[in-house]
Amino acid sequence: MPRLRDGVIKRGGSWSYVIRVPDPATGARKPRWVSGFETEEDAKAARDEARVRARRGEYVNRSTSTVAGYLAEWVEAHASTVKPKTLAGYRHDIDHYIVPRIGRIRLQALRPAVISMLYRELAEHGGRDGQPLSATTVSHIHRTLRKALADAVQVEQLLAVNPAARSKRPRSSGAEPTRVWTAEQLHAFLTAARSHRLFAFYRLAAYTGARRGELLYLRWHALDLDAAEVTFGGSTAVVARPACRRNHQDRTLAHDQHRQRNRRHTAGTPSPAGTAAARRRVSLE
Repeated sequence: MPRLRDGVIKRGGSWSYVIRVPDPATGARKPRWVSGFETEEDAKAARDEARVRARRGEYVNRSTSTVAGYLAEWVEAHASTVKPKTLAGYRHDIDHYIVPRIGRIRLQALRPAVISMLYRELAEHGGRDGQPLSATTVSHIHRTLRKALADAVQVEQLLAVNPAARSKRPRSSGAEPTRVWTAEQLHAFLTAARSHRLFAFYRLAAYTGARRGELLYLRWHALDLDAAEVTFGGSTAVVARPACRRNHQDRTLAHDQHRQRNRRHTAGTPSPAGTAAARRRVSLE
């Protein structure tokens, strides 16, 4: 019959070790068995590492959970604690980039080198039709994975350290080129869109610099045609569900006043019950 020697024993065709770990709730030391090592030397090395972590209070129980399994539970746990847009970003990164590539790896076997390789692969051909993925997107994926694995360390206690924190992302080639319209192009667009039902939306976006969510949240009481001002007092977003209000600090912007008189003539005095046609006429031309 095999004998336990200094916490190591051979059972069947593999080696196992056992250590005593303090229970966080009671402080009592309880045995923790870990099996599946091919050699006695492997079991002893793992035992020594586990003993050091136990003394530091960093010991974690062995888990068979995969990266995909853990991330599925993690994102559901955050469903009610983060903004819908943030949650949608987490889901997109996990479903499209992380799980298809490293989802089958056992969580506790995940290493910084594996994550670094993931980022390099994404940067080279992780986009649509095998095209390179932008450095901005790779950085977003890194933030998602780092946050999830940080919770695996600090909250779930499934990992001793966060491998994403020590991974390396591909070197950025510098700021990504940004294309913006010239004044002439913007004028051409607004001229062509003058009869469109969303012309007021486009013009406000162009001349106030407001965010899309701020524009979507605007109400009639936010417009002061006498002072030629619009007050942005909130923001909204739609992420595969009803719109949600975001916390926002009020800010007031002045309209261009050289056409204010014409605006009042075409818009009249709007009311919350105004018709769709009246709303469209508040184009602030």
